[in-house]
Amino acid sequence: MTLQEIHLQISQHYQRMNSGLVMSVEPGELDLVINRVIEQMILSAASNLDKFTPANSQRATTLQAISPLVKTVSYPKTAITLGSRYTKTVSTIQAPADFYHFIDSGTTVYCNGGQRVLQSKFINNPVNYLSSHFTLLSGNDLPAFLENNILYFVTAGRFIIDSIDLNYIKQPVKVQLGTIENGFITIEPEIEQSFHEMLIINSVNLVNSSIYETTNSDARSNRA
Repeated sequence: MTLQEIHLQISQHYQRMNSGLVMSVEPGELDLVINRVIEQMILSAASNLDKFTPANSQRATTLQAISPLVKTVSYPKTAITLGSRYTKTVSTIQAPADFYHFIDSGTTVYCNGGQRVLQSKFINNPVNYLSSHFTLLSGNDLPAFLENNILYFVTAGRFIIDSIDLNYIKQPVKVQLGTIENGFITIEPEIEQSFHEMLIINSVNLVNSSIYETTNSDARSNRA
C-alpha cells in the first residue's frame, strides 16, 4: 500500500467511525500523525523482541514485520575500544548514525580469539544493575547498554572481544505525501504490508483523540 493509499484509507476509516464526518486534517498534519504512529509501533515491536527468546515464533513474526528496518553492522577489533564504566571493564563501539533501537539477543560478540561466542543482553538501567552485581545473565549472554550513542559491552575483565556483529533497528524515514508545498515529493513508509492495517487504525484513533483534546481545550477556554 502506498502512502497516498494509506492517507485515503485513514480518511475513509475515520468517516466510518464518525458517522460520515469528513476528516479535516491537512496532508502534512496527517503525515505527522502517521510518523508518530510508526514510531510507537516500532517501539512496541522492539519491546516484544526484548521479551521473546530467539527461538520464539512470535519473535520471528515481529522481526518479519519490521524487517525493512533491521540491519547488521560488523565491527572489527580495530573499531572496539577498551575502557571502564560504572567501575566495570567494558568494550565500546560507536553506534551507527541511523541507530534507533538495540535488538536484544540479536548481536553476536566473538571473544578470546573466537573461542567464545556470546549474545548481547540489553540492560535498560545500567547504573542500578552494574552497581549492585555483575554476572553473565546466562551461559552465553553478555550485558550491554547504550549511552550518548556509545554501545557498551560489559566484559568485567573476563573476556577480550575480537569482533562484534551488531544487530539493530534503524531510524525509520519520516513519511511525506507529495504536495504542492513540498514540490510533490513523496516518501513512502518503510514497514511491511502486515503493519499497514494497524497503522491505519492507530492513526485514526490518534486523530480522534487529538480532535477530542482540542475540542475540550476550546470549550474550557470559552468557559474561562
